[in-house]
Amino acid sequence: MSDFVNKFDSKAILDILLLSKDATAIYSEEDIIVMLANPAMMKLWGKDKPVTGMRLEDAVPELKGQPFINLLKNVWRSGETFEAKDMPAELLVDGRMQTFYFDFIYRPIRNAQEEIFCILHTATEVSNRRASWKAISEKEAAEQVLLNQLSAANEELQTANEDLAALNEEYQSTNEQLEDLKNYVGQL
Repeated sequence: MSDFVNKFDSKAILDILLLSKDATAIYSEEDIIVMLANPAMMKLWGKDKPVTGMRLEDAVPELKGQPFINLLKNVWRSGETFEAKDMPAELLVDGRMQTFYFDFIYRPIRNAQEEIFCILHTATEVSNRRASWKAISEKEAAEQVLLNQLSAANEELQTANEDLAALNEEYQSTNEQLEDLKNYVGQL
């Protein structure tokens, strides 16, 4: 394995990351300087100009006030990986602020001395998945409302049927009494 690794230099590895279809960025320093953002990440950010060498909060200013910069700084300080699922982010895409949802990982990368020298950020936009789950949840809630209404209607129907059965018994009893009266009058 080490022969394989030795064949690659840093530039080759960065070139490979740039080719990845997965959104990938690499940050350095506690100020979260963008060292690499592949085309997939640039697309997620809604950026068409290079942002290499910029602080992330300057490269993607709409992230200010959102938790991402502080999360990255915490990963840099703590050395602990941070992973999120279905995390909302407000991004300026196509000239307007939009909410997107992401699964992502901020992973600290250490050098031979075990010092953090960069953070690897991989992300997947999951807005469609989230919208699908939301639609399913809303559909299930609507179905539950209908089931509750149907159950209430069935209870009302059961009560009405019981009332009709009672009335039917009264009707039969009255008919029997009338028949008895008719027979009695007929015998006179």
